[in-house]
Amino acid sequence: MLEVEAPPRVLCIGGTDPTGAAGLLLDQRTLAALGVYGAGVVTAVTVQTSREVSDVVLMPASVVGAQIDAAIEELGPPTIKIGMLGSQDIVLAVAGRVKRLGSRSRVVLDPVLGSSSGRSLLAEDGRRALIEQLVPLCALVTPNIPEAEALTGAPIADLDGMGRAADFLLAAGAAAVLIKGGHLDRDSAKVVDLLRTADGDQFLCERARVMGPGFRGSGCFLATAIAAFLAEGVPLAASVEGARSRLDIAMRQASAATPLADRPLLLTPVPKDLPRASLLPPISVKS
Repeated sequence: MLEVEAPPRVLCIGGTDPTGAAGLLLDQRTLAALGVYGAGVVTAVTVQTSREVSDVVLMPASVVGAQIDAAIEELGPPTIKIGMLGSQDIVLAVAGRVKRLGSRSRVVLDPVLGSSSGRSLLAEDGRRALIEQLVPLCALVTPNIPEAEALTGAPIADLDGMGRAADFLLAAGAAAVLIKGGHLDRDSAKVVDLLRTADGDQFLCERARVMGPGFRGSGCFLATAIAAFLAEGVPLAASVEGARSRLDIAMRQASAATPLADRPLLLTPVPKDLPRASLLPPISVKS
């Protein structure tokens, strides 16, 4: 009997956004634009706009776990992208399933801790569980500056601070950490993201800042796109590079399409042979 190799597939775990500008709906649009099969597990239903999150209804942790079980039974071990979890119980349920998969699955964690309007989306006990139980299972953790500050408890004002935050998460057990630098020096024409691995390599991804009002869902897009490339067997640094290039294009498309603040990313299918972002050669950070 002819065996057919399973196509790349990514299981996204997170909350919904009724506008489609973030969360699971954006995850699925991102995967479709990259030509990768996407599945989804709902952890929370939110009521939100570009201005605020007005309500959040969390799924029971048992239901979240059952959704993951069903998806894995149907798809086999996929690459997993994790976004909003919402509670300690859900963090533990997800971590338990990921631990059961072991090395059969690669996990990208985009730690959603709060909304841009200031609403907390994961309480302190959930954040502790995230660091202690889920981060050690991840191939990559992708916090922005405010998320990294919240997880580490230390302010970040420069590249050295980004490095210290990355080291904190590596010490917690992550295989690699990508600290996104978009929140630093918003008037600068350049943005630098820092990728550091447990093997002691560091990459700096430099890009031109897309100026003007912010973009909704950029963190969701980036983590999901990285997971898509990993699912296709692309090495980590090249996955980050490819995802960053595609996010830059999506942001420029959105900037040209609408002058609104918190612009949604307007995604269309994108070719695989796009020019890459400026990813500098690895720098050893071993002592």
